[in-house]
Amino acid sequence: MSLAGSYCQFREGPRPHSPHRTTSSTSLLPPRPPAAGARRRRGDACPLRPRGAVPTGRSPPNLRRRNHPLVRTMRGAMPERTAATYAVKLPGGLIERGFWLYVWRVRAPGGEQLLYVGRTGDNTSAHAQSPYARMGQHLASNSNRKSVRGTAQLRRHVERRGIRVEECDYELLAHGPLFAETGDWSLHVRRRNAVAALESALAQGLQHVGFDVLNERVRSATSRDEGLWQDVRRAFAEHFPELGRLTWPW
Repeated sequence: MSLAGSYCQFREGPRPHSPHRTTSSTSLLPPRPPAAGARRRRGDACPLRPRGAVPTGRSPPNLRRRNHPLVRTMRGAMPERTAATYAVKLPGGLIERGFWLYVWRVRAPGGEQLLYVGRTGDNTSAHAQSPYARMGQHLASNSNRKSVRGTAQLRRHVERRGIRVEECDYELLAHGPLFAETGDWSLHVRRRNAVAALESALAQGLQHVGFDVLNERVRSATSRDEGLWQDVRRAFAEHFPELGRLTWPW
């Protein structure tokens, strides 16, 4: 009797300490299928199937690995690209923490220019990051992680336009810090709301003069400080001259 080509050639008999001890430790009887609804336990006979066969509804073991080449291809991973060298010049001032306003200028492969307006100053904690810290967060690739789910906004806005983020060029224009970081929560909230009002005014102003702003629904219930707004408008007008000709309200 040949049982080659199956997972189970024989069924183990009772253990020596079992009260149903027999003289034979193995049995060459064909395996019995488990009763309907019964769970298989360790040591039970397994149903015969060709060695290496994959049960229905399960993936082959080697494809369960996330980083398996075939899995990456099936998920639409980036194709192999020729290696290149890139240079980034980072001013040290961008590392300073505090309350900042910034604008991302995105140049898409088709030549269109997209803008994203943002600020620093957390909504849930008394922290105000630097623009440098926000750079990686805005373009984070693993957006399923809780730590980056709420910060990879720029990447999501670009992808919603049907554009690959890897094919764009990015320029970060930051102005600040308008206020220093503080550990006092009530003071943090006041400063955060003041910067949020300026963020809303800047986003609406850029839209009003004809720019394509990705996050067009930037709103704030706080009235902006006119003195700060004029400073912010002059600062960004160096990069967007149309802001210099802007009259409020629009």
